Amino acid sequence: MNKLFFQRMRDKIQNSGFPITSRNIYASYAAFFFIFVLYYLLQWPITGADTDLWYHLNSGRYIFANGSIPKDSYFSFIRPPREWVDYYWFFQVVVYKIYHLFNYYGLVILRAIVFSVLVLLIFLFFFCRQGIERPYLLMVAIFCLYILFFVPRYHLIRPHIFTYLFIVMFLYILELHPGKCFLLPVIAVFWMNFHGITYPLVLLMTMAYLIETVYTIKRQKRKIQKSDLNIIIPLVFSMGAVYVTPHGSELTWIPFVPTGFASLYIQELQPFAFSELFSFTVTKFCPSFPTIFNILFILTAVLFIIVVSTKSLRMSHLILIIGGTVLLLKGNRFKYEFMLLAVPVIRGSFTALSTEYLKKFLPRPVSIVLIGLILLIPFICVKEIFSNGSRFPFSLRNLPHGVGVFLNKINTGGTVLNHPDRGGYHQWMLYPRYKIMMDMEVPFLFTNEDFYIVNNAFKNRLFLQKLIDQYDPSFITVSIKNTFFRDVMTSYNRYRIVFFDDCEVLYADQDRYPAIVAAYAIKSFDPFSLAQTSIASIKTLKDYLPMMKELLKIADIYPDNGIVNNCLSVLYTREGKNETAIGYVDNIIMNYPESATGYILKGDILQEIGQFDSAVKNYKMALKRWDVAEIYRKIGMVYYKQKRFGNAYNTLVGAMDVYSVETTYKDLYYLIDSAIKIDKKGEAEILFRYAYQSIPLSEEEWLKRYKELGDILGQGAPK
Repeated sequence: MNKLFFQRMRDKIQNSGFPITSRNIYASYAAFFFIFVLYYLLQWPITGADTDLWYHLNSGRYIFANGSIPKDSYFSFIRPPREWVDYYWFFQVVVYKIYHLFNYYGLVILRAIVFSVLVLLIFLFFFCRQGIERPYLLMVAIFCLYILFFVPRYHLIRPHIFTYLFIVMFLYILELHPGKCFLLPVIAVFWMNFHGITYPLVLLMTMAYLIETVYTIKRQKRKIQKSDLNIIIPLVFSMGAVYVTPHGSELTWIPFVPTGFASLYIQELQPFAFSELFSFTVTKFCPSFPTIFNILFILTAVLFIIVVSTKSLRMSHLILIIGGTVLLLKGNRFKYEFMLLAVPVIRGSFTALSTEYLKKFLPRPVSIVLIGLILLIPFICVKEIFSNGSRFPFSLRNLPHGVGVFLNKINTGGTVLNHPDRGGYHQWMLYPRYKIMMDMEVPFLFTNEDFYIVNNAFKNRLFLQKLIDQYDPSFITVSIKNTFFRDVMTSYNRYRIVFFDDCEVLYADQDRYPAIVAAYAIKSFDPFSLAQTSIASIKTLKDYLPMMKELLKIADIYPDNGIVNNCLSVLYTREGKNETAIGYVDNIIMNYPESATGYILKGDILQEIGQFDSAVKNYKMALKRWDVAEIYRKIGMVYYKQKRFGNAYNTLVGAMDVYSVETTYKDLYYLIDSAIKIDKKGEAEILFRYAYQSIPLSEEEWLKRYKELGDILGQGAPK
């Protein structure tokens, strides 16, 4: 009966116009995998991995407010203003308008749409118009690798996400729909206004297909036909798209600005090293990001050789590969462009290969194992890529949001000396009330020398003094991890700490703003130290009331401050006000759900008030974010208090290293007692002998407890 049922279902599917073939099965798998990735991408917040998005948003706001494209460093107090060509002005207009209408939710949707269209076009490249017998398993594997390779790049919203899309649009039309080449100049114009610095890519692709078309005409010794002109004319017009921008010819020199020095401090500009191609890292079946590229690159090289050996390599594809390789040699950031320019060659190799061809090299058992791995591993990788997500739709992590909130509250205006790394977010938060020093638009807006001077000002007293003498900044904001800068600033009495968030500490000029400093200066604690050792410093603090008063003032201005919420939760717990403490802990969990800190603190409080099951639940949430022995120890202690000695023993024995100096006789006591309670006396006796040796003679209470354990075990005190 079951056999008949499945036969009928198969017949229905066959008759529906979607026959059950290898192509359709693998294509369906590829489509399902993409939907799986898209589901996670739509839940991934806008994060501050870098702050480029926000200087784009700020320039978009500037364009709407002023009706003109910025031509200099309008948001900076640097003198003289740095002039430049805003080669991504239309991208800035688009992202700002979307943000203005839909906030960060709109940006999440925009990112997902651009990524979806990119993946859809790659999917069509691989699966459209392919014959019945093709290496579909290989096609699916490469398609999934492309998704895994590009999806981390789409965590950020920057002009390059549109460049990748436009590259594939160009190639898709030229390869699969040459009759629609009339669309190419339109795409090129949009592209040049979204990300004009990439116009050499337009020239590379147009020249590749122009040369191939002309070569084909000459080889066939025929006249130019209408079908040829339908390709040649749009390609020629596309080459001129670089001039259809508000900048005219000014854009042409931008791609050739030297970036050699910038590669020393901007990672993606660092040169590509071929020696790294044979470095592979796989953790829990999940290859690292460099490993994914290495696999793709090696597969591309092999497939290129196959196409050459079968004499099916097209001239345009050869030019694209050569051009992509030249780009790759210029820097790591061009890995993405290379892989997209390689898509036509990869597609061509699918035509050259066949299933029977691959079977010669892959025995059936090996094929079965490969199929299983290829179909399973992509899902594991996606779970890893999107693990531990931040607050949605916008994460505060690594962003000086609180400093911006404070400066906007006092609303004094002025100049803010900042490190370039977070300059994009500072200008978004502060312009036009304040002007900052600079952002990371280097070396196209600011110079390498600008970055060198400002970067060193936060590391070197001489550079800092020169900047202060030259610009006399109203405020200085610095990374909360930069304790060197803190020590240097002790010699500058006019600058006082008035605020901090989880990212930066803000100094104000008390000569210029005496009322601000009088109202907000932090006197009772050091924010730099508090960020590193908050729990330890508070627990040993005797008079914490002045500190609490200042922390509450900061929390009133900026309730999302994780460090302040952390400290206040500990202080209120110390006073026995556990409900109030939990409120501050919940703020941490809400704003930093990817962090274990909030869950650990909440578990500690719940354990203290006897809500043991809820405490364990929070500790387990913390473990998902930070798998360390200390959290297991906390869980084990909760089980011990619940008299669940089996659970306590199994948890504690895995968490404690008996031979570590960090494992104390106090920790071992609960492990030994749990072992006795579950009748593991052999293990208890061994642990007892180790632990008893380390009890100080002054610890009479603990000596008494161990004596009781020794009596139960039938052992006296070890000699």
